[in-house]
Amino acid sequence: MGEKYITYEHKVYPRFEDTDAYGIIHHSRYLTYIEEAKIAFLSDKKMFDSDVIDEKGGKFPVLDLYIKYIKAVHYKSKEPILIKLKFIAVENIKIKFKFKLFYENQKIVVGEMTHVYIDSNDKLRFDIPEKIKSRYETILNEKIET
Repeated sequence: MGEKYITYEHKVYPRFEDTDAYGIIHHSRYLTYIEEAKIAFLSDKKMFDSDVIDEKGGKFPVLDLYIKYIKAVHYKSKEPILIKLKFIAVENIKIKFKFKLFYENQKIVVGEMTHVYIDSNDKLRFDIPEKIKSRYETILNEKIET
């Protein structure tokens, strides 16, 4: 059996300010686009709503990040970049986002980002809060039923 994950798609419309001197979307902007997609996902799926996130002030810092740039994108204001996310709870210890970005149906960026959970005292926890695990399982089950 493969890993269980939740999928999500988000579109970003690059702005002129995202380009470098050559009219290409600057490589640093892709991380901003990915963060925008993550926030949209977490909001839409209510993963980190106040009723789900740990009331004690836990945080989810980035543990690692990998990005592979496949193709440069020249700025065209009317074409969106499509971001496809996979949200995975890894052994109830880490949260992983795998991502692929597409422009005009061509893959331009791939990668993944891993987050861990630390408590309000900045101590690493080896368990994701129960409310987040429960919400994750609920969304997975909704995906299976539809």
